[in-house]
Amino acid sequence: MARKAIARKPGRPPASEGRDRAADIIEAARARFAGDGFDGASLSKIAADADLTLAALYHYFDDKIQLFEMVYRLTLHALWEPWIDGLASLDPSLDLAARCEAVMTPGDRPDDEHTDFFAGAQVAGRRIPELRHLLDERDMVRQRAFAALLGDLGDRGRVRGCSTNAEAIALLEVIFTGWTFEGYFQPSRRDEHHESAMRILRTLTVE
Repeated sequence: MARKAIARKPGRPPASEGRDRAADIIEAARARFAGDGFDGASLSKIAADADLTLAALYHYFDDKIQLFEMVYRLTLHALWEPWIDGLASLDPSLDLAARCEAVMTPGDRPDDEHTDFFAGAQVAGRRIPELRHLLDERDMVRQRAFAALLGDLGDRGRVRGCSTNAEAIALLEVIFTGWTFEGYFQPSRRDEHHESAMRILRTLTVE
């Protein structure tokens, strides 16, 4: 007796194709959101870019909000997690500038598609109520990054004007937010200001 074929929803690509269709959609969506913004990036265009029908896309994502959330989270971690992991492996006795320079050098930055998406995503997060929680998630990851940069320098009194890591993290957030945020829009400016930022970090470190 012949084996009955397993039914699948209309429009969904067969598993035998061996492709990660969700990844294809995410890649296409990141490029569309970066180029067209949240409002201009339609799901039909994203599906076409991923070489799928719109019906097939809906098998993976319910709506544009859900898709944007997934792209945002994956991009957020792609931008920050390598930095956090690199800092965690460093000698804890290094000062702030040495720790930062070990993982961030001029010209060494993520690809334009990631940074272009993330630049516009911050605006979308503030403008669209359903996306505002993503900015809170960004802040949590950024706090982890600053904590990794500090090690225990703040608690040991090695950050000028700060007696705890919490105070030092708040200080670093002020310094880095302007430097890195501007870098999303004008990457060359981040490189131009790299040495100035390192000078600030050297000044902040108490020997």
